[in-house]
Amino acid sequence: MLSIVVVSHGHERFFDAQIASILEHCEVKFQLIVVDNLNDGGFFRERLSSMGVDYIVSSNVRTKSFSENNNFGVSLAVYDNILILNPDTYFIDDSVFSYVANHGVSDGLFFPTLLNTDLTVQSSSRAKPNLFSQVFRLIMKRAFNREMIANGDYWFFGAAILCKKSFFYQVGGFDENFPMYAEDAELCDRVRKLNYAVEQLETVRLVHHLGGEAKARYLKKAIISNIYYRYKSVLNSCRRIRRLYRDKAE
Repeated sequence: MLSIVVVSHGHERFFDAQIASILEHCEVKFQLIVVDNLNDGGFFRERLSSMGVDYIVSSNVRTKSFSENNNFGVSLAVYDNILILNPDTYFIDDSVFSYVANHGVSDGLFFPTLLNTDLTVQSSSRAKPNLFSQVFRLIMKRAFNREMIANGDYWFFGAAILCKKSFFYQVGGFDENFPMYAEDAELCDRVRKLNYAVEQLETVRLVHHLGGEAKARYLKKAIISNIYYRYKSVLNSCRRIRRLYRDKAE
């Protein structure tokens, strides 16, 4: 049994292919949760109402961040096994569902191998972020295709994440202080520090269109997220000290 959480930010064009691929390859009982971040959810309700699918479609009064939307989507999950999934992904076989059915999902974060639309392996992992690597990547992305940038295996893209709902809550979910970007890197970092698995599943595959928003379009949010990621521990220490002095004063 699996709850699939999808957040749409104007990604209706991908949905028909995604839901068709789920219905074609699914081997387990599943629930589909769609959070419509831009519209009223009507498009998704219309598509799903006649399919006999166990689904929830929710929409926002105001636009929210990746972290807020996915945390909310996970809260609606009825099954402990969850798949957090970008709307620009689709299934090409039953590997995701077979993995859940045959192995279950243990504590940790597990990432399906992402493929390009030509079924070549996508570069979807990175080394632990540091200032030099981020500047280098920004320069290289201007000169070369993003897929040519050397990757690592410290953190993985949040386009598809298999985990347990109970574990997701245990580690605190996505940090909602990130306006956009770096949420997945920070979550992997936090889980690693707690000595849980952060692993890519080589035999579990999904196609990812790389349809996400370009960082250049939201450069201010990307910069804020990276600063917050880098200095989160310092900020949290300052908050704890401030609370300590406030409690003593009271």
